[in-house]
Amino acid sequence: MNNQPKYSYEPKGHKWVVYEWEYCGNTQSGTKVYESSDREQARKECFRLNGWKYKEPTLVKEIIYKSNVHFEHMPGWLKFVVITNINPRMNVSVTNEVEVLNQMRDEIAETIRGQKVRVPVRVEVREDEGERALLIMRSGRGLVSVYVKEQKRNNELYK
Repeated sequence: MNNQPKYSYEPKGHKWVVYEWEYCGNTQSGTKVYESSDREQARKECFRLNGWKYKEPTLVKEIIYKSNVHFEHMPGWLKFVVITNINPRMNVSVTNEVEVLNQMRDEIAETIRGQKVRVPVRVEVREDEGERALLIMRSGRGLVSVYVKEQKRNNELYK
């Protein structure tokens, strides 16, 4: 007997489709049984059809960053900051947003000082309408912004 699930979900264009699979030896064929524009709805239906316990994804605060400069065009010091100070904090749960952003600000400023960057660079945490962001700016132009955002995370896949 095959230990593959009877139902699975996969993206198809801009939709998510749940397939029912039939296995005959090494051959499998799938029949579409459900379609949704929402991935989580397709996942939920797939779990229901397979008889698995579905658990709602939890909201977790994580560090997100955006850059106005493509990585290949970043100056070396900024690439170093992204690699050493920002990337290690990605996909890590954040409990105290203010503390994390202030700590990152201090660490990034120290890294930049250590790189002996010739052009003045400012690293600051700003708040606008209750939203906080850490900004790395050079000559008044924002290069990188770092902020905390709630993300859905599925901690358990098959329960």
